[in-house]
Amino acid sequence: MLIFKKGINLKEIFADPDKRKIAGEAITNYLREGFYDAEGQAINPVKRVLTAEMIKRFSIESLLSGEYISAGDVTVYGTGAGAGVGLKRKEIFIPEVPADTQYLEIFRTVQSDKAGETYEQAEAGITFQQLKLGEKPKLGTITHAKDYVPNLKWGAGFGFHREWLDDNEVWKMEDVIRQAKIAAYDAKAAFMYGLIAVASWTNINYATSWIKTLNAAYAQLKRAKKLKPNQRPIVVCTPEKLAEILQAIKDTMTTGQRGERLTMIPDVIDTAYLLETDLKAYVLIPKERFILQEREALRTETDKDIMMDAEAYAWFFRMNGIILDVKYGRKITYT
Repeated sequence: MLIFKKGINLKEIFADPDKRKIAGEAITNYLREGFYDAEGQAINPVKRVLTAEMIKRFSIESLLSGEYISAGDVTVYGTGAGAGVGLKRKEIFIPEVPADTQYLEIFRTVQSDKAGETYEQAEAGITFQQLKLGEKPKLGTITHAKDYVPNLKWGAGFGFHREWLDDNEVWKMEDVIRQAKIAAYDAKAAFMYGLIAVASWTNINYATSWIKTLNAAYAQLKRAKKLKPNQRPIVVCTPEKLAEILQAIKDTMTTGQRGERLTMIPDVIDTAYLLETDLKAYVLIPKERFILQEREALRTETDKDIMMDAEAYAWFFRMNGIILDVKYGRKITYT
C-alpha cells in the first residue's frame, strides 16, 4: 500500500467528512514526498554521485558503444571504495516515482509568496576600481530592464467511482494517485526543459568532433567572462547523443590516449524532453541566471460529483521559470 493502511474500508472513510479530510492530506503528503519538504519548500531529490562500484552496477560500458572500461581507463578523485570517478560525474537521481528532475542541477530555486516576482540585473552595475585615499566607490545601479514572472497554475482531475469505494478496490485508487504524481512532475519537467529549448542562445555549429565543438563553446563562454575555471559546465543533450558525448569524455580521460582533449570535463544531462528532430545540444553554466520560481507545492482537493457518481479529485500546483540571461549558455546545432 502506498497511502492507505492495510485493511482500511474506503466506503467508511469517504462517508465521514473528518476521515475524508485526513485521506486528502495523506494523498497530498504522498504527492509531495521526495520533491518538497514538510513546509512545502522545493528540494532536490535523493541523488548519488557515480562511483567506481556503480559503474559496474549501472553498466556504463553499454552506453559507450559496447567498449569495456578497465581500471586504467578512468581517473579517480580521492581514495577508498567510495571515491568519485572522473569518467562521468553526472549524478544519478532515484526519486520515489519515475521523474526527470535533473533540471534542478541547472536552475536555482526561488520561493515566491505572491502572484509573481520581479527580477532585476545588478551584475553590470557593480564595478570595482582602485580608489585614492578618501575616495568613495562609485554607486552601482540597476542596468537591466525588470523581468516580471507571474506564477502559473497547473491542474488535473480524476473521478474515483463509487463502485471502487463500495468494492474497496484500494489498489485502483492508489494507482490513479501514483499516476497523478508522475503526470504532475512530467508536466513540470516539460516546462523547465522547454525554457532551455526556446531560449535565444548564441549558436555553435558542430565541428567534426564533440571535443572540438565543446571546446569552442567553452572558449566563447570564457571569453565572455561567464565561465570561470572553478565552474563545471553542464551539457544537456538528447538520449540519442549521450553515448557520443560520453565517448568524448572517456577519450579525454583515458590513460595514454593521444589526440584531442576537452579543456573542461562537463556534467552531462540527457533528457527525452528535448526532441531528437531538433538536432540541438546545450552547454550551460548552472545556477547562473536560471530561475525556477516555486509558489505552491502540489496539493489535493476533493468533492462529490453526483453526475459521475464519483469522488472527484483535483490536483494543483503553481510555479514558473525564467532564463534571465542567455549569455550563460551556448546552443550546439548538429546534423
